[in-house]
Amino acid sequence: MIARPSFTRAGLALGLAFVVIPADPLPAQQTIDRTVVPAPASRAPVLRVPKWTSSTLSNGARLIVVEKHDLPLVAVSIDFVGGTSSYESPDKLGAGSFAAQMLSEGTTTRTADELSDAQQMLGTQISASVDRESGSIRFTALRDKLAPALSLVADMLEHSTFPDSALDRIRGRALVALVQ
Repeated sequence: MIARPSFTRAGLALGLAFVVIPADPLPAQQTIDRTVVPAPASRAPVLRVPKWTSSTLSNGARLIVVEKHDLPLVAVSIDFVGGTSSYESPDKLGAGSFAAQMLSEGTTTRTADELSDAQQMLGTQISASVDRESGSIRFTALRDKLAPALSLVADMLEHSTFPDSALDRIRGRALVALVQ
């Protein structure tokens, strides 16, 4: 049996009265003459583009850094050029997205639960995705947790095990989504 809340007529009417009657009257409707061109602002807005640096790592990857020191956070985005349209064969559509989902299911050094616990302890959530033209792995971490978070990402990328139990679960989820 489903429990339903009960309302008295007085309580319902009182609740509706609070919803319908505004506390302050609405401001008077302004009329705008759309035939008159508005006057320009006294000064143009200032565009502040953040400074960034770009360098090439020894493995050929391009590193772009944008510094902003307002918060003790570091946002990391590892982007890959080329996605499912470049690397998936027509008979294996969805394999790239499937592989991205499997990255968090276990490595040779950690189970899926251990990966999840490590992310929780670091205060981050690592997400991987692949679309038609690119792929990415992203996370945000506190500055003092950056090294362990990067180590966790490296473990996920270099030592993924793609366990059968997770494979079956994610395959089942994908099939349900297709049916829906």
